[in-house]
Amino acid sequence: FAGAYRALEQQSLATRARERAEAAEKTAREEATRARAYAREREIMAEAERAAEVVRLANTPGRERDAMISAVQVLAPYGPEFTEAPYLAIEGLAEAMPLLLHTRTIPGSGERLLDLALSPDGRTLASLDAGHTLRIWDPETGTLRASGPWTGKDPVDLTFSPDGASILIASDTCEVRDVAGARLVHALSPCVEGRFSADGATIYGHAHEAPRRASLTAWDRASGQPVWRTELAAAPESLLAHPDGNTLFVGFPGGDVKLVDPKNGGSLATLRAPEATRRRQDAFLPNFVGLTLSHDGKRLAVASGGLHVWDLARLD
Repeated sequence: FAGAYRALEQQSLATRARERAEAAEKTAREEATRARAYAREREIMAEAERAAEVVRLANTPGRERDAMISAVQVLAPYGPEFTEAPYLAIEGLAEAMPLLLHTRTIPGSGERLLDLALSPDGRTLASLDAGHTLRIWDPETGTLRASGPWTGKDPVDLTFSPDGASILIASDTCEVRDVAGARLVHALSPCVEGRFSADGATIYGHAHEAPRRASLTAWDRASGQPVWRTELAAAPESLLAHPDGNTLFVGFPGGDVKLVDPKNGGSLATLRAPEATRRRQDAFLPNFVGLTLSHDGKRLAVASGGLHVWDLARLD
């Protein structure tokens, strides 16, 4: 009996020792968890303070650069997605960046601006206002270089030639102006939207001349004389020239895009918009078609009642 009692006692002691060890281990884990939570709270508070400091620096004159440096330091660990980045740091960075850019206010005429265009090299700014005046500016100094009257109608679109020496004004007609003096060089008609070729030697324009009658024309930039002209079955809504000089894209209501040979106006292909897109366009939206190319020129995005992207490299 005595032996059995000692065995039970030893077992009880072992059980209590194990329970004490488990309790101590649990306490240690809880303390570690609290310590980590406290450390994380301190990190969050410190991070919030750094993010708030970014905003404070961004709103302190002369400290914008410091704000950007602090913002980069705060945001760097969250890249490249930045989905969990502190909002205040992003806000401070957004406030500081524009203040570091060199800006200049150019005095206007007081008339409503109809359109603006910047030359490809960024050294010339053109503006057209409701007072029917074309103005050519030096954007670096704000100096007015030249001005000239204009008699077209709104809406209007300004486009510089690739060499920056000419500007195309497209409204109810298309005019080619000399940038140096804002002088009229050529009046192109019929034309309501125009684009320069990639080399700047040719101008392409389309026009809706009468019900069920539209055209696409290419003019020689130097002489202003037509090179070719092709009739279109419907009035286009947009025009885009591929930078490789081998294709013109003509967008039509509903989202169809016609590919045209810029050398002779011949039809190369037609991209048919998906039927669902066409139905949405007809039912809900105005006849507007937006065209844009990817940087490498391999994809064409078409916005018309929806957005669809064509892989030009896979076209037959």
